[in-house]
Amino acid sequence: MYEDDFHLPLAACWGDRSSGNREADDLISFIDIMPTILDAANVPIPETVTGKSMMPIFMATGSGLFDESREYVLMGRENHDQGREGDKGYPVRCIRTQDFLYVRNFEPDRWPAGNPETGFTGCDSGPTKRTVLKNKENGELQHFDLCFGKRPLEELYKMPEDHVCLNNLADSAEHQSVKDSMWSTLEKELKVQEDPRIFGKGDIFDSYPYVGDASHSWKRYESGNWEPQHY
Repeated sequence: MYEDDFHLPLAACWGDRSSGNREADDLISFIDIMPTILDAANVPIPETVTGKSMMPIFMATGSGLFDESREYVLMGRENHDQGREGDKGYPVRCIRTQDFLYVRNFEPDRWPAGNPETGFTGCDSGPTKRTVLKNKENGELQHFDLCFGKRPLEELYKMPEDHVCLNNLADSAEHQSVKDSMWSTLEKELKVQEDPRIFGKGDIFDSYPYVGDASHSWKRYESGNWEPQHY
């Protein structure tokens, strides 16, 4: 859950309704697409919808920031893959403002890319992965730690200058107020959304069955018939 994972461009056109080629820097999310369509069709947006219409951005002129109320966006991850002990997920919640990305790893004792015993199955197979793991055996730990190492409870990165998220500022005294403010906002939003993680009930996510290929799972590893992932 880092900047280049979810910083995706959105291209939109609407014939003569839009104001020509331009760029907008506003923070938006997938949850904004549905209310935008309803707004464009002059259909009332239900109060339960958490996203916001992007129509004011589409109808603006020039480039830059248009909607000052879009102060942040939220992202999250739960049970995405297998290979950790108990085949549990790696729960993360993030908040991104114009200037910072705050990452909250709810289970920092877990391996984010899967356990070593099952081959870090959260990362697809390939020559880069093989090289990083081989270099680790030879004592080169920098790239191993970046790719597969465990993460701290909190991470904070300054945007956009550190879009690759290498300089964690969470322990920086200079940035404590920023970190505390972003966590406070994220915590408040997760409570409003009734996210089980924020109420200490995240085990429900770990109970959901995985419906993909289970040959590289922790369960298969324990039973002695584990196979490496094939992708």
